[in-house]
Parts: sequence; structure tokens; C-alpha cells
Amino acid sequence: MTVYDVSLPDEIDPCIVESFALENASLLGLLCRLDTELKQYPGSRHWHFARADERGTLEVTFLAKQRRFWISFHSNRTADWLPRTCEELKFAMEKSLLI
Repeated sequence: MTVYDVSLPDEIDPCIVESFALENASLLGLLCRLDTELKQYPGSRHWHFARADERGTLEVTFLAKQRRFWISFHSNRTADWLPRTCEELKFAMEKSLLI
């Protein structure tokens, strides 16, 4: 699994982080295919994003209590667009959150 950690400010409203995640993903042309909670991280928010008619799944996970946010993809769900898009989403999130 390839993981891109996103820096979060010390004081941040979890609703803002979630809103920016969805907004920035949409601006990058990503479609939300799944919005759920991961069993191993109770209280987490976890999304799967894809591009229309293309292979690959970009995953985003947010743990509000731990102030942790990361973007990732699995080697069995990869595509050429994923590394660049992960970096673009990381940059967009940090810019939105004024890191």
C-alpha cells in the first residue's frame, strides 16, 4: 500500500476536514464510490474515489480523534493516474487547511 499523510492544523473542525476532502476530490474529477467507517478505526471516515471509466481506487481515511488524515492506494487496485492524483489531493488538502 502506498500512503500519503496529510498534515492537519492543531485546531481543526472535523466537519471542515471532511467537507474539504469531498470538495477537493470532486475538483480533481474523482467520483465517490464508497463512504463508510473502517472497522479497525471506530469513528473514522473512509472514502473510495475513482475516475469515470478508469481502473484504480484512491482511498482517503480521516481519524478525527487522532487528527490523522491519509490518502492511499493498494497495489492490487492501482492505475497510472493514482500517484499523481494522490499528490494533487494532498497538496489541495494542505492548501485548503492552510498548512
